[in-house]
Amino acid sequence: MLVLEDKIFLHFQKCAGLSVYELVNKLKLKKLWFKEHCGIVNLPEEYEHMRRFAFIRNPYDWYVSYYYFQLYEHTGSVKYWINPFFSALTKGCSIGFSEFVRNSVNLKTYFENNMEQYQVCIGVFEYAISRGSASWVGSWFKDPDEFRKYIALDELNMSLMEWYMKIIGLNESNTTVYKLEEFNSSLIKEFGSIEFIPHVHTSMHKKYSCYYNNELINVVNRSHDNILDKYNYKF
Repeated sequence: MLVLEDKIFLHFQKCAGLSVYELVNKLKLKKLWFKEHCGIVNLPEEYEHMRRFAFIRNPYDWYVSYYYFQLYEHTGSVKYWINPFFSALTKGCSIGFSEFVRNSVNLKTYFENNMEQYQVCIGVFEYAISRGSASWVGSWFKDPDEFRKYIALDELNMSLMEWYMKIIGLNESNTTVYKLEEFNSSLIKEFGSIEFIPHVHTSMHKKYSCYYNNELINVVNRSHDNILDKYNYKF
């Protein structure tokens, strides 16, 4: 999350957040407050009145980017950097993309049928939060001692993508949500004429359509119909 003088940028995972930060640095804009991966509940009170903007991505594409970024980024890394949901939904990176997506379309359903993985998720969260500033996941929650209420089973009755959207604050009424597929033109709306727009820290994967069959397309289509309809996304 980045607070500027006239707006707030909400950093939704795998939607070019680092490119926005790089652009802000290049434009030498004044930053009032910054915390890269931050839940909306942690926005300082003095900035709550300000307009926010964020980017969203085609769900089919988002899951590919999320999966392969986490897979390559965290292989061989220390435990507290591993994303708790990724660790639990992939059973320690031992499953492929298709099964990961099936596990992700409703977190509550998956964890009710896989309580051992639910405890893994909680355990990784607790370990990460105990690391304080060494871990970014703690910034999702206002009070580390209260994080369990945010991942209680009833709070997980949604897809992984929807949970991130809720935590980051994309669903709030004073937030303008742009499509990542219109990244350059959207940034021009926010910042005016820009000579060069950086694109940094991209995931390593092929075009998202290469990872889906008809069955998996239908799985995402049924579980993300509200996002697909609202933002006019298709496979």
